[in-house]
Amino acid sequence: ARKGATDNVAVINTDTDSVSTTVTVGDLPGFASVVGSKIYVTNRSGDSVSVINTETNTVSATITIGDNPLYSTVAGTKLFVNNINSGTVSVINTVTDAVVATITVGTTPYHSVTANGKVYVCNQDSGTVSVINPSTNAVSSTITVGSSPSYMTVSDDRIYVSNFLGDTT
Repeated sequence: ARKGATDNVAVINTDTDSVSTTVTVGDLPGFASVVGSKIYVTNRSGDSVSVINTETNTVSATITIGDNPLYSTVAGTKLFVNNINSGTVSVINTVTDAVVATITVGTTPYHSVTANGKVYVCNQDSGTVSVINPSTNAVSSTITVGSSPSYMTVSDDRIYVSNFLGDTT
């Protein structure tokens, strides 16, 4: 852990607008995704995902994945976690909390969303978005979108991709 770091998740009670408890997780916690009664928290320096049971506010599992995980998205009973430094996406079965696949995508996979039954992953240093079929855990296509795609949002049947450095091609 980093000096002075607490590496935890604060749980806020929305009735009282106060922190009701904290849950200690792995090193440098990042993004959190909800699946049923579980919260999956990426641990960027820990190369893992902490699974928090929301009924007990305790870590029920720690799953080792790729290098520098950050964002994740859910498709059915699978969690797709982007590993920034390894250019991969780890697929976690949320029923068993086990890694079931590792998918190679573009360079620096950053943000991801789920839309139309597919997973879309921004590859910042490739200027592309990888489209993953969750049924096969494979890239079905790659879309060139411009320089440094960073974030996406879904609106109806469209995905809007923000290009951090603009399109210089």
